[in-house]
Amino acid sequence: MHTYSPTHFSVTDLGSLPYNLGLQIQRNYHQRVVDEIAPQCLFYAEHEPVVTVSRRKNAGCNLLTNRKDLARMGISVVETDRGGDVTYHGPGQLVAYPIIKLSPLKLNVGRYMRLLESTVIDTLSTFGIEAFTDKINTGVWVNDPSFDKPSKICAMGVRVKRNITMHGLALNIDTDMNHFGTIVPCGIQGRGVTSMLKMLGEHTPRMLQVKQVMTTNFKRRLQMCLCESERHETTKNMCIEVIKDLNKKTPQKPSDTSQ
Repeated sequence: MHTYSPTHFSVTDLGSLPYNLGLQIQRNYHQRVVDEIAPQCLFYAEHEPVVTVSRRKNAGCNLLTNRKDLARMGISVVETDRGGDVTYHGPGQLVAYPIIKLSPLKLNVGRYMRLLESTVIDTLSTFGIEAFTDKINTGVWVNDPSFDKPSKICAMGVRVKRNITMHGLALNIDTDMNHFGTIVPCGIQGRGVTSMLKMLGEHTPRMLQVKQVMTTNFKRRLQMCLCESERHETTKNMCIEVIKDLNKKTPQKPSDTSQ
């Protein structure tokens, strides 16, 4: 059995590989974490050009290019079991797949998504990009001057099975943005998609630099969650003890013995 710590995880860079192979690696490793024979892990990957379609009803309708034309462009189409809708992965995009346990951090799916968003926002800030979240749509957004509305720079979609996460996020660094024209990204009409290259030009960092910063920020965010969870537990236990103490000190109402 593996010794477990809520904020400890290994980091594995899978390099460039087909999406289906990355998915199989995730599934195999997820089972090892379930069986407690492997530590939590943060996988990094860069996929060959692929459009992934979730199981959400009508997600396939957001393909704007037929599959034969996509194949001629060198883009495959794969159905996947993550949340979300339809998205594109390809060279120049950093994909991160955390496989972690949520319950020790007192995280549900929603709070976990906010943690991922915060990790990306922290990372982009390091490189001089001001990013933010959207009240309606999951992911990380920026004000790209090319668009009149905020544009998505990082897409997210996860799956939680046995309280352990799979899938994750895709941050556009120097991705071929033309490929996003083959889909309605994430099924969101009328919103642009952008990249760090479009925002920073010649100052765009190398992918290795982004990975290093993201790893640091992800660990810090996990530690913050753990601290918050421990504070909450401590406060709850203190309240329980205070209530017990008050109950001991509260005089009992005498029983009525009058006839």
